[in-house]
Amino acid sequence: MANSNDNRIWEDPKAYRQQVSLAAVQAAALSGDDLALALAYEVEPFSKIPAPEAQVAWREIEAADKALRTFEVAVVRRGGAGAKSANRAFSNLLLAAPAVLIALALACDALIINSQLKENDKMLATRRPLDAQIRRVERQTLDARNAADAIRSKREAFAAAQTRSAELRSAYLEIMDAIAETCAGRIVVKEFASTAPFSLSMTSIAGDAQQAADAMAFLASAASSRSWRLEPGEIAASAKGTTASFTCTLARLGTEGAK
Repeated sequence: MANSNDNRIWEDPKAYRQQVSLAAVQAAALSGDDLALALAYEVEPFSKIPAPEAQVAWREIEAADKALRTFEVAVVRRGGAGAKSANRAFSNLLLAAPAVLIALALACDALIINSQLKENDKMLATRRPLDAQIRRVERQTLDARNAADAIRSKREAFAAAQTRSAELRSAYLEIMDAIAETCAGRIVVKEFASTAPFSLSMTSIAGDAQQAADAMAFLASAASSRSWRLEPGEIAASAKGTTASFTCTLARLGTEGAK
């Protein structure tokens, strides 16, 4: 194979000239003779000179793409023993081709993998702040939801308390109305006590024991008409028999033991 600086080839008017670009990793894996044969093979479709029969001269020129190596190539046909020698060189290159191709494939894979790793690093660098922002928004959303649930619970509890208070007020107004009917000209209420919602104990004074019993019976009837139940207590006459005190307990029907 001719030297890359063979001036006889450059000066030959029959020489075919062309620029050829090879991948930098591919060119780096080839020796001088193998590179010359590869260049001859690249220009073969245009020079019409079979690569094994070609004499090649080449000069490397600056490539615009750093991933490529660009060569100015001149080829002429040669014959005889030189062609046979070139055929042997070409055969040797073909025998060495699998190892060269494997090396090239590994080098290309390494370039692709490194490029992908760099791209992945860029994506991770962009994604980390976004992930942190998403987690912060999720925490804020959860806090807002918890606050809304707390407000809703308080509102429901307040509404329930208002309903309960309204029910108690209505019930006590009803039983007070019944007590007012009973007291008119009959008894004097001495004391009220309430130990539980919808429950009321009362101590009263009547003119005598019979009047006390009649007052409790009348109150029981008045309370029943208003959904209250009366449990009579003891009647105690005074020493002189001029008055009698009695106790009774009033409870709203359906709410006994209500707390």
